[in-house]
Amino acid sequence: MPLVSDLAVVLFDFDGVILNSEPLHEKALLKLYNAHGWTVDDPRFYRFKGRTEAVNFAEITERFGGDQEAHRAEYRANYDALIADPPLVPGVVAFLDRCRTAGLKLAIVTSARRSTVAHVLEAHGLDGRFATVVADDDVTEAKPHPEPYLTAAARLGIDPARCLVVEDSLHGVASGRAAGATVAGRVESFSAEALRQAGAALAFDDYADLAAAVWPG
Repeated sequence: MPLVSDLAVVLFDFDGVILNSEPLHEKALLKLYNAHGWTVDDPRFYRFKGRTEAVNFAEITERFGGDQEAHRAEYRANYDALIADPPLVPGVVAFLDRCRTAGLKLAIVTSARRSTVAHVLEAHGLDGRFATVVADDDVTEAKPHPEPYLTAAARLGIDPARCLVVEDSLHGVASGRAAGATVAGRVESFSAEALRQAGAALAFDDYADLAAAVWPG
């Protein structure tokens, strides 16, 4: 049986799912920490993954002090320098091609900046692939709340039960499941077991494996 029996829409997270950005976020944050002499307890910043910048920088400022917006601007400058030539997750373009051949609608649901999403999609000629982009400024409640995925499904006029969510963070998986969608979790920042415990119906390492689950046989 296919992963979603009456699939109409695939809703993609962005960081770690389309853009291979997690190493870039880590480098940008580490550069910020090093510049201020802050202690790095978690070199890969796992607890920050799948959360908004606002939440993350409120936590950073509460711990280390200083000006939240200044810290955020410094981090963004670090990240923007790294993303000049944005790397995609291996296999994602082939999966997008397969979705288009199957007549599925596509959308992005992300906590990333809208400008970053636009830059990456344009750089890789993907800006015409997605019917809508739901970014952090489109919702009141961020992931793990279901609002981001419910917003995308509503914009497309599709029951969330007919949606496949592709995520790589625990917050994102929880958001998709709470919205009523089937979730596939890409193993990158978190283990397959952790993704399944968060609610993913499938944990995958390679987009070819996800394609085989969506279109078996």
